[in-house]
Amino acid sequence: MLGIMPARNTRDFNRRLVLQAIRMNERIARADIARLTGLTAPAVSNIVGDLIADGFVQEIGRASGRAGQPAIELSIKSDGACTIGLHLDHDGCTGVVVDLSGQVLAAQERPMPSPSPETALSALTGLFHALIEETGVPLSRLLGVGLVTFGPIDTAYGVVRRPPLTSGWEDVPLRRQLSNAVGYPVYFDNNATAAASAEHWYGIGRTYRDFLYVSFGHGLGGGVFTDGRLHRGAARNAGELGHVIVEPEGLPCGCGAHGCLETRASLFALKRDLGDEWGDMDRLAAAVVEGEPRVMAWLDGAAGWLAQAVVSAANLLDTQAIIFGGRPPEPVLQVVAQRTEAHARSRFLRGDATGPRFLVGQSGARVPALGAAILPIYDAFALASAPRVTMPADNKTPLRRMARRRRRTPGAGTAASGIRAR
Repeated sequence: MLGIMPARNTRDFNRRLVLQAIRMNERIARADIARLTGLTAPAVSNIVGDLIADGFVQEIGRASGRAGQPAIELSIKSDGACTIGLHLDHDGCTGVVVDLSGQVLAAQERPMPSPSPETALSALTGLFHALIEETGVPLSRLLGVGLVTFGPIDTAYGVVRRPPLTSGWEDVPLRRQLSNAVGYPVYFDNNATAAASAEHWYGIGRTYRDFLYVSFGHGLGGGVFTDGRLHRGAARNAGELGHVIVEPEGLPCGCGAHGCLETRASLFALKRDLGDEWGDMDRLAAAVVEGEPRVMAWLDGAAGWLAQAVVSAANLLDTQAIIFGGRPPEPVLQVVAQRTEAHARSRFLRGDATGPRFLVGQSGARVPALGAAILPIYDAFALASAPRVTMPADNKTPLRRMARRRRRTPGAGTAASGIRAR
Protein backbone atom coordinates (compact mmCIF):
# COMPACT_ATOMS: atom_id res chain seq x y z
CA MET A 1 0.00 0.00 0.00
CA LEU A 2 1.10 3.56 -0.62
CA GLY A 3 1.66 5.97 2.24
CA ILE A 4 -0.73 8.83 2.87
CA MET A 5 -0.32 11.67 0.36
CA PRO A 6 -1.57 15.24 0.64
CA ALA A 7 -5.37 15.34 0.30
CA ARG A 8 -5.52 16.67 -3.25
CA ASN A 9 -2.85 14.27 -4.54
CA THR A 10 -4.58 11.33 -2.86
CA ARG A 11 -7.91 12.34 -4.37
CA ASP A 12 -6.47 12.69 -7.86
CA PHE A 13 -4.49 9.46 -7.64
CA ASN A 14 -7.56 7.54 -6.48
CA ARG A 15 -9.54 8.77 -9.47
CA ARG A 16 -6.84 7.44 -11.76
CA LEU A 17 -6.85 4.07 -9.99
CA VAL A 18 -10.61 3.70 -10.40
CA LEU A 19 -10.47 4.57 -14.08
CA GLN A 20 -7.56 2.18 -14.60
CA ALA A 21 -9.47 -0.67 -12.96
CA ILE A 22 -12.48 -0.05 -15.21
CA ARG A 23 -10.35 0.31 -18.35
CA MET A 24 -8.32 -2.85 -17.71
CA ASN A 25 -11.30 -5.07 -16.93
CA GLU A 26 -13.85 -3.89 -19.52
CA ARG A 27 -16.77 -4.71 -17.20
CA ILE A 28 -16.41 -4.52 -13.44
CA ALA A 29 -18.59 -3.91 -10.38
CA ARG A 30 -17.93 -1.25 -7.75
CA ALA A 31 -17.13 -3.87 -5.10
CA ASP A 32 -14.46 -5.39 -7.36
CA ILE A 33 -12.94 -1.94 -7.94
CA ALA A 34 -12.68 -1.49 -4.17
CA ARG A 35 -11.03 -4.91 -3.83
CA LEU A 36 -8.52 -4.29 -6.63
CA THR A 37 -7.56 -0.75 -5.61
CA GLY A 38 -7.70 -0.95 -1.83
CA LEU A 39 -10.07 2.02 -1.73
CA THR A 40 -13.07 2.09 0.57
CA ALA A 41 -16.49 1.31 -0.90
CA PRO A 42 -17.80 4.87 -0.23
CA ALA A 43 -14.75 6.38 -1.94
CA VAL A 44 -15.26 4.17 -5.01
CA SER A 45 -18.96 5.06 -5.15
CA ASN A 46 -18.22 8.80 -4.98
CA ILE A 47 -15.55 8.64 -7.69
CA VAL A 48 -17.67 6.43 -9.97
CA GLY A 49 -20.60 8.78 -9.53
CA ASP A 50 -18.51 11.70 -10.72
CA LEU A 51 -17.12 9.73 -13.68
CA ILE A 52 -20.65 8.77 -14.76
CA ALA A 53 -21.85 12.36 -14.41
CA ASP A 54 -18.90 13.56 -16.50
CA GLY A 55 -19.79 11.07 -19.24
CA PHE A 56 -16.62 8.96 -19.03
CA VAL A 57 -18.06 5.81 -17.42
CA GLN A 58 -21.39 4.03 -17.88
CA GLU A 59 -23.43 1.34 -16.16
CA ILE A 60 -23.95 -1.63 -18.49
CA GLY A 61 -26.25 -3.97 -16.58
CA ARG A 62 -25.99 -6.56 -13.85
CA ALA A 63 -23.37 -9.28 -13.62
CA SER A 64 -24.48 -12.82 -14.43
CA GLY A 65 -23.56 -16.10 -12.81
CA ARG A 66 -23.23 -14.80 -9.23
CA ALA A 67 -25.20 -15.80 -6.16
CA GLY A 68 -27.65 -13.29 -4.67
CA GLN A 69 -28.50 -9.92 -6.18
CA PRO A 70 -26.08 -9.40 -9.12
CA ALA A 71 -24.03 -6.21 -8.92
CA ILE A 72 -24.31 -3.48 -11.55
CA GLU A 73 -21.22 -3.48 -13.74
CA LEU A 74 -19.37 -0.51 -15.22
CA SER A 75 -17.40 0.14 -18.40
CA ILE A 76 -15.67 3.02 -20.14
CA LYS A 77 -18.13 5.14 -22.17
CA SER A 78 -16.20 5.21 -25.44
CA ASP A 79 -18.09 8.10 -26.98
CA GLY A 80 -18.05 10.19 -23.82
CA ALA A 81 -15.17 12.27 -25.13
CA CYS A 82 -12.38 12.20 -27.68
CA THR A 83 -8.86 13.52 -28.05
CA ILE A 84 -6.55 14.54 -30.88
CA GLY A 85 -2.99 13.27 -31.03
CA LEU A 86 -0.36 14.97 -33.18
CA HIS A 87 3.14 13.67 -33.90
CA LEU A 88 5.81 15.91 -35.40
CA ASP A 89 8.72 13.91 -36.82
CA HIS A 90 11.80 14.78 -38.85
CA ASP A 91 10.00 14.15 -42.14
CA GLY A 92 6.39 15.15 -41.51
CA CYS A 93 3.51 15.08 -39.08
CA THR A 94 0.72 12.61 -38.31
CA GLY A 95 -2.57 13.16 -36.52
CA VAL A 96 -5.32 10.95 -35.12
CA VAL A 97 -8.68 11.41 -33.40
CA VAL A 98 -9.47 8.70 -30.85
CA ASP A 99 -12.32 7.99 -28.46
CA LEU A 100 -11.90 6.92 -24.83
CA SER A 101 -11.53 3.26 -25.80
CA GLY A 102 -8.64 4.07 -28.13
CA GLN A 103 -10.57 3.53 -31.35
CA VAL A 104 -9.12 5.68 -34.13
CA LEU A 105 -11.91 7.79 -35.61
CA ALA A 106 -9.71 9.54 -38.18
CA ALA A 107 -6.04 9.68 -39.19
CA GLN A 108 -4.10 11.92 -41.56
CA GLU A 109 -0.46 12.50 -42.49
CA ARG A 110 1.45 15.49 -43.89
CA PRO A 111 4.86 14.84 -45.52
CA MET A 112 7.30 17.60 -44.59
CA PRO A 113 11.04 16.89 -44.97
CA SER A 114 13.25 18.66 -42.41
CA PRO A 115 10.58 21.08 -41.19
CA SER A 116 11.45 24.46 -39.71
CA PRO A 117 9.60 25.58 -36.55
CA GLU A 118 7.41 27.87 -38.67
CA THR A 119 6.44 25.26 -41.27
CA ALA A 120 5.87 22.69 -38.54
CA LEU A 121 3.48 24.96 -36.62
CA SER A 122 1.54 25.74 -39.80
CA ALA A 123 1.27 22.04 -40.71
CA LEU A 124 0.20 20.97 -37.20
CA THR A 125 -2.44 23.70 -37.06
CA GLY A 126 -3.80 22.70 -40.45
CA LEU A 127 -3.82 19.04 -39.45
CA PHE A 128 -5.82 19.83 -36.29
CA HIS A 129 -8.53 21.62 -38.26
CA ALA A 130 -8.58 18.95 -40.97
CA LEU A 131 -9.17 16.21 -38.38
CA ILE A 132 -11.99 18.17 -36.74
CA GLU A 133 -13.59 18.70 -40.14
CA GLU A 134 -13.26 15.04 -41.15
CA THR A 135 -14.82 13.63 -37.98
CA GLY A 136 -17.32 16.40 -37.26
CA VAL A 137 -16.53 16.00 -33.55
CA PRO A 138 -18.16 18.77 -31.46
CA LEU A 139 -15.52 20.78 -29.67
CA SER A 140 -17.52 20.29 -26.47
CA ARG A 141 -16.47 16.61 -26.57
CA LEU A 142 -12.78 17.30 -27.11
CA LEU A 143 -10.67 16.74 -23.99
CA GLY A 144 -7.61 18.32 -25.51
CA VAL A 145 -4.74 17.91 -27.93
CA GLY A 146 -1.63 15.83 -27.35
CA LEU A 147 1.55 16.83 -29.16
CA VAL A 148 4.68 14.69 -29.27
CA THR A 149 7.93 15.29 -31.07
CA PHE A 150 11.63 14.49 -31.14
CA GLY A 151 13.68 15.25 -28.04
CA PRO A 152 15.22 16.40 -25.92
CA ILE A 153 12.28 18.49 -24.77
CA ASP A 154 11.26 20.38 -21.65
CA THR A 155 7.77 19.15 -20.80
CA ALA A 156 7.34 21.61 -17.92
CA TYR A 157 7.63 24.58 -20.27
CA GLY A 158 6.60 22.92 -23.54
CA VAL A 159 9.89 23.69 -25.25
CA VAL A 160 11.92 21.73 -27.81
CA ARG A 161 15.59 21.88 -26.73
CA ARG A 162 18.34 21.60 -29.36
CA PRO A 163 17.43 18.16 -30.77
CA PRO A 164 20.11 16.22 -32.69
CA LEU A 165 19.77 15.77 -36.45
CA THR A 166 17.90 19.09 -36.83
CA SER A 167 18.66 22.77 -37.33
CA GLY A 168 16.73 25.86 -36.23
CA TRP A 169 15.06 24.11 -33.30
CA GLU A 170 16.82 25.72 -30.36
CA ASP A 171 14.45 26.40 -27.44
CA VAL A 172 11.24 26.53 -29.49
CA PRO A 173 8.09 26.97 -27.29
CA LEU A 174 6.07 24.67 -29.51
CA ARG A 175 3.35 23.74 -27.00
CA ARG A 176 2.37 27.36 -26.32
CA GLN A 177 2.51 28.22 -30.02
CA LEU A 178 0.19 25.37 -30.99
CA SER A 179 -2.22 26.02 -28.09
CA ASN A 180 -2.52 29.65 -29.16
CA ALA A 181 -3.04 28.60 -32.79
CA VAL A 182 -5.82 26.08 -32.15
CA GLY A 183 -7.36 27.65 -29.04
CA TYR A 184 -7.32 24.43 -27.08
CA PRO A 185 -5.25 22.85 -24.28
CA VAL A 186 -2.11 21.15 -25.59
CA TYR A 187 -0.24 18.40 -23.74
CA PHE A 188 3.40 17.86 -24.66
CA ASP A 189 5.76 14.89 -24.53
CA ASN A 190 8.60 13.03 -26.19
CA ASN A 191 7.52 10.89 -29.17
CA ALA A 192 9.20 7.69 -27.98
CA THR A 193 7.72 8.06 -24.49
CA ALA A 194 4.29 8.55 -26.04
CA ALA A 195 4.71 5.46 -28.23
CA ALA A 196 5.59 3.45 -25.11
CA SER A 197 2.43 4.75 -23.42
CA ALA A 198 0.35 3.70 -26.45
CA GLU A 199 1.86 0.23 -26.20
CA HIS A 200 1.01 0.10 -22.49
CA TRP A 201 -2.59 1.26 -22.97
CA TYR A 202 -3.58 -0.50 -26.17
CA GLY A 203 -0.88 -2.95 -27.23
CA ILE A 204 1.06 -5.95 -25.99
CA GLY A 205 2.47 -3.82 -23.18
CA ARG A 206 -0.83 -4.28 -21.31
CA THR A 207 0.39 -7.79 -20.47
CA TYR A 208 3.54 -6.62 -18.67
CA ARG A 209 4.12 -4.41 -15.65
CA ASP A 210 7.86 -4.04 -16.32
CA PHE A 211 9.10 -3.53 -19.86
CA LEU A 212 11.57 -1.57 -21.96
CA TYR A 213 10.16 -0.08 -25.14
CA VAL A 214 12.54 0.47 -28.08
CA SER A 215 11.28 3.04 -30.60
CA PHE A 216 12.99 2.58 -33.97
CA GLY A 217 12.58 5.71 -36.10
CA HIS A 218 14.65 8.46 -37.68
CA GLY A 219 16.55 8.38 -34.40
CA LEU A 220 16.30 5.78 -31.66
CA GLY A 221 14.26 6.34 -28.53
CA GLY A 222 12.72 4.38 -25.72
CA GLY A 223 10.37 4.23 -22.77
CA VAL A 224 10.53 2.42 -19.45
CA PHE A 225 7.59 0.99 -17.52
CA THR A 226 8.22 -0.21 -13.98
CA ASP A 227 5.49 -1.75 -11.83
CA GLY A 228 2.91 -0.68 -14.39
CA ARG A 229 3.95 2.98 -14.42
CA LEU A 230 5.88 5.08 -16.87
CA HIS A 231 9.27 6.12 -15.50
CA ARG A 232 10.01 9.71 -16.53
CA GLY A 233 13.15 10.71 -14.66
CA ALA A 234 14.15 14.02 -13.09
CA ALA A 235 14.00 16.03 -16.32
CA ARG A 236 11.16 13.88 -17.77
CA ASN A 237 13.37 12.64 -20.60
CA ALA A 238 13.99 9.08 -19.36
CA GLY A 239 14.37 6.43 -22.05
CA GLU A 240 16.87 8.17 -24.35
CA LEU A 241 18.20 4.81 -25.46
CA GLY A 242 19.64 6.25 -28.67
CA HIS A 243 22.21 8.22 -26.70
CA VAL A 244 23.60 5.31 -24.75
CA ILE A 245 27.25 5.18 -25.83
CA VAL A 246 28.10 1.77 -27.28
CA GLU A 247 31.26 2.75 -29.19
CA PRO A 248 33.34 5.30 -27.22
CA GLU A 249 35.57 6.21 -30.18
CA GLY A 250 32.76 5.82 -32.68
CA LEU A 251 30.92 8.05 -35.09
CA PRO A 252 29.97 11.61 -34.08
CA CYS A 253 26.35 12.05 -32.97
CA GLY A 254 24.20 15.10 -33.42
CA CYS A 255 24.05 15.45 -29.62
CA GLY A 256 27.79 16.25 -29.56
CA ALA A 257 28.99 12.89 -28.25
CA HIS A 258 30.65 10.03 -30.15
CA GLY A 259 29.48 6.45 -30.47
CA CYS A 260 25.80 6.88 -29.48
CA LEU A 261 23.61 3.90 -30.28
CA GLU A 262 21.46 5.76 -32.81
CA THR A 263 24.56 6.37 -34.99
CA ARG A 264 24.48 2.59 -35.57
CA ALA A 265 20.83 1.60 -35.16
CA SER A 266 18.24 4.02 -36.59
CA LEU A 267 16.65 4.90 -39.92
CA PHE A 268 19.04 7.83 -40.13
CA ALA A 269 21.97 5.40 -39.89
CA LEU A 270 20.36 3.03 -42.40
CA LYS A 271 19.98 5.79 -45.01
CA ARG A 272 23.50 7.05 -44.33
CA ASP A 273 24.99 3.59 -44.86
CA LEU A 274 22.81 2.19 -47.68
CA GLY A 275 21.27 5.25 -49.36
CA ASP A 276 18.27 7.57 -48.97
CA GLU A 277 16.05 5.23 -50.98
CA TRP A 278 15.85 2.95 -47.93
CA GLY A 279 13.81 5.59 -46.14
CA ASP A 280 10.86 4.21 -48.14
CA MET A 281 9.23 1.87 -45.60
CA ASP A 282 7.39 -0.20 -48.23
CA ARG A 283 10.64 -0.82 -50.08
CA LEU A 284 12.42 -1.69 -46.85
CA ALA A 285 9.71 -4.18 -45.85
CA ALA A 286 9.81 -5.82 -49.30
CA ALA A 287 13.59 -6.16 -49.09
CA VAL A 288 13.32 -7.86 -45.71
CA VAL A 289 10.64 -10.27 -46.94
CA GLU A 290 12.84 -11.13 -49.94
CA GLY A 291 15.97 -11.42 -47.77
CA GLU A 292 17.95 -8.75 -49.66
CA PRO A 293 21.57 -9.42 -48.52
CA ARG A 294 22.75 -5.83 -47.94
CA VAL A 295 19.68 -4.90 -45.93
CA MET A 296 19.73 -8.09 -43.87
CA ALA A 297 23.43 -7.66 -43.11
CA TRP A 298 22.85 -4.07 -42.02
CA LEU A 299 19.96 -5.06 -39.76
CA ASP A 300 22.06 -7.81 -38.18
CA GLY A 301 24.83 -5.31 -37.49
CA ALA A 302 22.38 -2.83 -36.00
CA ALA A 303 20.94 -5.61 -33.83
CA GLY A 304 24.40 -6.33 -32.48
CA TRP A 305 24.77 -2.74 -31.32
CA LEU A 306 21.22 -2.74 -29.94
CA ALA A 307 21.98 -5.87 -27.94
CA GLN A 308 24.73 -4.07 -26.01
CA ALA A 309 22.33 -1.40 -24.80
CA VAL A 310 19.25 -3.51 -24.11
CA VAL A 311 21.23 -6.11 -22.13
CA SER A 312 22.60 -3.37 -19.88
CA ALA A 313 19.16 -1.80 -19.48
CA ALA A 314 17.42 -5.12 -18.82
CA ASN A 315 20.03 -6.18 -16.26
CA LEU A 316 19.71 -2.82 -14.52
CA LEU A 317 15.90 -2.74 -14.52
CA ASP A 318 15.16 -6.49 -14.21
CA THR A 319 12.51 -6.07 -16.87
CA GLN A 320 10.03 -8.69 -18.09
CA ALA A 321 10.03 -7.79 -21.77
CA ILE A 322 11.75 -5.73 -24.43
CA ILE A 323 9.18 -4.46 -26.93
CA PHE A 324 10.23 -3.14 -30.34
CA GLY A 325 8.05 -0.61 -32.13
CA GLY A 326 8.31 2.47 -34.30
CA ARG A 327 8.21 3.57 -37.90
CA PRO A 328 9.37 0.40 -39.76
CA PRO A 329 6.69 -2.12 -40.80
CA GLU A 330 6.22 -5.28 -38.76
CA PRO A 331 8.46 -7.56 -40.91
CA VAL A 332 11.39 -5.21 -40.33
CA LEU A 333 10.76 -4.97 -36.59
CA GLN A 334 10.46 -8.77 -36.39
CA VAL A 335 13.94 -9.16 -37.87
CA VAL A 336 15.38 -6.48 -35.57
CA ALA A 337 13.81 -8.10 -32.50
CA GLN A 338 14.85 -11.64 -33.43
CA ARG A 339 18.43 -10.73 -34.25
CA THR A 340 18.81 -8.50 -31.21
CA GLU A 341 17.63 -11.41 -29.07
CA ALA A 342 20.11 -13.73 -30.78
CA HIS A 343 22.97 -11.35 -29.97
CA ALA A 344 21.76 -10.66 -26.44
CA ARG A 345 20.38 -13.91 -25.07
CA SER A 346 23.56 -15.34 -23.54
CA ARG A 347 24.51 -12.06 -21.84
CA PHE A 348 21.59 -11.65 -19.43
CA LEU A 349 22.36 -11.89 -15.76
CA ARG A 350 19.34 -14.15 -15.21
CA GLY A 351 20.37 -16.52 -18.01
CA ASP A 352 18.49 -17.76 -21.07
CA ALA A 353 15.57 -19.40 -19.25
CA THR A 354 14.41 -16.41 -17.19
CA GLY A 355 15.63 -13.47 -19.25
CA PRO A 356 13.20 -10.94 -20.72
CA ARG A 357 11.01 -11.73 -23.72
CA PHE A 358 11.75 -9.99 -27.02
CA LEU A 359 8.51 -8.87 -28.64
CA VAL A 360 7.20 -6.73 -31.48
CA GLY A 361 4.55 -4.18 -30.63
CA GLN A 362 2.62 -1.78 -32.79
CA SER A 363 4.32 -0.35 -35.85
CA GLY A 364 3.88 2.56 -38.22
CA ALA A 365 3.74 6.34 -38.16
CA ARG A 366 0.47 6.43 -36.17
CA VAL A 367 1.86 4.89 -32.97
CA PRO A 368 3.40 8.07 -31.46
CA ALA A 369 0.29 10.02 -32.50
CA LEU A 370 -1.86 7.45 -30.68
CA GLY A 371 0.37 7.95 -27.64
CA ALA A 372 -0.09 11.71 -28.00
CA ALA A 373 -3.87 11.24 -27.94
CA ILE A 374 -3.53 9.48 -24.58
CA LEU A 375 -1.94 12.54 -22.92
CA PRO A 376 -5.19 14.50 -22.37
CA ILE A 377 -6.79 11.33 -20.98
CA TYR A 378 -3.89 10.94 -18.53
CA ASP A 379 -4.47 14.46 -17.29
CA ALA A 380 -8.25 14.22 -17.22
CA PHE A 381 -8.05 11.16 -14.98
CA ALA A 382 -5.38 12.67 -12.76
CA LEU A 383 -2.34 10.56 -13.50
CA ALA A 384 0.25 11.84 -11.07
CA SER A 385 2.95 12.21 -13.74
CA ALA A 386 0.83 13.88 -16.44
CA PRO A 387 2.65 16.64 -18.33
CA ARG A 388 1.67 20.21 -17.55
CA VAL A 389 -0.88 21.83 -19.79
CA THR A 390 -1.52 25.20 -21.36
CA MET A 391 -5.25 25.84 -20.73
CA PRO A 392 -7.28 28.31 -22.80
CA ALA A 393 -9.72 30.69 -21.13
CA ASP A 394 -12.82 28.78 -22.28
CA ASN A 395 -14.38 27.04 -19.29
CA LYS A 396 -16.78 24.77 -21.18
CA THR A 397 -14.64 21.77 -22.18
CA PRO A 398 -15.14 18.28 -20.66
CA LEU A 399 -11.78 18.70 -18.97
CA ARG A 400 -12.89 21.91 -17.24
CA ARG A 401 -16.13 20.30 -16.08
CA MET A 402 -14.22 17.37 -14.68
CA ALA A 403 -11.70 19.64 -12.95
CA ARG A 404 -14.54 21.41 -11.14
CA ARG A 405 -15.95 18.07 -9.98
CA ARG A 406 -12.48 16.89 -8.95
CA ARG A 407 -12.22 19.73 -6.45
CA ARG A 408 -15.43 18.53 -4.80
CA THR A 409 -14.53 14.81 -4.64
CA PRO A 410 -13.66 13.57 -1.12
CA GLY A 411 -10.29 11.85 -0.89
CA ALA A 412 -11.11 8.77 1.16
CA GLY A 413 -8.95 5.73 1.70
CA THR A 414 -5.39 4.85 0.81
CA ALA A 415 -4.70 3.53 -2.67
CA ALA A 416 -2.94 0.35 -3.70
CA SER A 417 0.13 0.72 -5.88
CA GLY A 418 -1.25 -0.95 -9.02
CA ILE A 419 -4.14 -2.59 -10.80
CA ARG A 420 -4.25 -6.03 -12.33
CA ALA A 421 -6.94 -7.23 -14.70
CA ARG A 422 -9.17 -9.96 -13.38
